[in-house]
Amino acid sequence: MFSQTPAYDMSYYLAKSKTQYQTGVILFGGGSAMLLLGIITASASSNDYAISDASGFLILGGLTADLLSIPFFMSSSKNARTAAMLSVENQRILDPGQGIYSQFQPALKLTFTFR
Repeated sequence: MFSQTPAYDMSYYLAKSKTQYQTGVILFGGGSAMLLLGIITASASSNDYAISDASGFLILGGLTADLLSIPFFMSSSKNARTAAMLSVENQRILDPGQGIYSQFQPALKLTFTFR
């Protein structure tokens, strides 16, 4: 009973995927801007050690932010695939008392893909 994971619906996984994707884009964009700014300042500085230290920190921070964005993109795609596996559809229920008529009931469809 306590080992079961809570069941979330499709909108939860889509919202989580969107948030993680946006976080990844922000990290990647900010990191790339820092990296570019660090390279520009490093090439523009002559022999000023203060500017070269600052540009080194910008390059290191940019590379770190770019590398940290990768797990956010990966988990975003995983949650998007999970949301695609969960779908709501109408399931046909045959009612023997109704003859050939059937009723429809909304059902949560869970799709498993084996590789």
